[in-house]
Formats: sequence, structure tokens, C-alpha cells
Amino acid sequence: LALGLRELKRSQKPVDMWSEVTFDLRNRADRRGLEQDGPSKQLCALGGFSADEFWAAARRLRPVELQLQELEEETRGGASGSSGEALVERWRAAGYFMKEPSRAELFGRRLTSDGQGVDIGVLVPPYLTSEVGVPAVQPPNWEPRPQLREEASQAIQRWGCALLRGAIAPEDVTALRESMGLGNGKGARRATEVGQWLLQRDPNVGMGRYTFGRLHCLLRGSPELEPH
Repeated sequence: LALGLRELKRSQKPVDMWSEVTFDLRNRADRRGLEQDGPSKQLCALGGFSADEFWAAARRLRPVELQLQELEEETRGGASGSSGEALVERWRAAGYFMKEPSRAELFGRRLTSDGQGVDIGVLVPPYLTSEVGVPAVQPPNWEPRPQLREEASQAIQRWGCALLRGAIAPEDVTALRESMGLGNGKGARRATEVGQWLLQRDPNVGMGRYTFGRLHCLLRGSPELEPH
């Protein structure tokens, strides 16, 4: 933002910076239409790994989903040829499909506050495919304007910020607030009340007021609040 204000001052004529850095993503995509089965199977054939290993790497936050999307954009729906082979080689070199230690081996039994800055082995649901019983947000719909991502990236490069309106759907925000004990509308809780709500569910959650007016809660490793 400081970079953007600097650019604003250097401008020879009045500029509405927020109109330059604001992008509307409120048209949601159908999550079922974003299921990625075909490309990952083709890459599996090229790389000699299974689809389960691909999704396991995604759950460990390896960037295979993003790179798969980038490959699909480059090849316009085909995950074959030299581009696919090069991507598979990068994944192999990075060790994305090597057997990982279990969460218990990484983290063990300890307070959640001891998980700060530690790889505790928490698995994250993949965003390119839905899993039964696992909450997932609706992804933004980039299809009508595929160049929008590039425009947002350019705005960050020039102005130092980008405002994505509707990046998270209102119903997803509501669900997230409820799951974290924040409440909604007249039922919204204050910070102290949220802290009490969390401690009732996991007394090991670490809390502190490191900045004025905010309650910081460390939920890493909590089986109640971070089950996945």
C-alpha cells in the first residue's frame, strides 16, 4: 500500500487508485465443474505415480494443484508433451511424492503453542476436488475473464495491493465465522467471549494479546479446531 501511495504522488494527474486495483469476483464457479481428474491421470502416466499420491501431495500443501492449473492453461486442456514431462521432472526433483512421516512423528503430544513455526503434519483438503464430509469454500470464477488474474498481479506490481471483491462467498464467510466461534449478526461474540468459547473446546489453545485490541489464538494441532 505504501508503494501504491508513492506511485499516486508521482502521478501527473489525479488517479483513483482503488478503481485501478479493484477486481470483482462475485460470480461464483460451480465446484463440480472444477474437478480435476483427466489431467492428473495423464501426468500419473508420464511420471509413474498414482492419483492417490498426487492428491496426498496436495494435502501436504505441495503446489501440485496450482502447477497443474498452470500447465492446463499453457496446453489448453492437454497435460502431455514436453511441458507435462518437464513438470513431472520438477515434482520428482522436489520429492513431492516421497513417503512423509506421520503427523504423530512430526508433532507428537504437546501444547498447541509449541506448534508455532513447526511442521506438524496437518493435512489440508485439496481445492481442485471436493471430499465428502470436508468443508470447502466455493472457488472464484475466473473463466469469464481469464486475464483478470494477470491484471490483479500487475496491480500488485505497480500499486502494491489488489482488492478482490467477492473472493470468498458470503455464505462461506458465515460458515467460517460459525466454525471459529465468532458468531454472526446480533449473535457475534467479543474477543474475550470467543476465547472462552475456544477454551471450552480445547483448553490447550494458546492465546495472547500481542497487539492492542486483538486476541491472538494459536489453533495449530488442535484436534477439535483443526481436525484436517
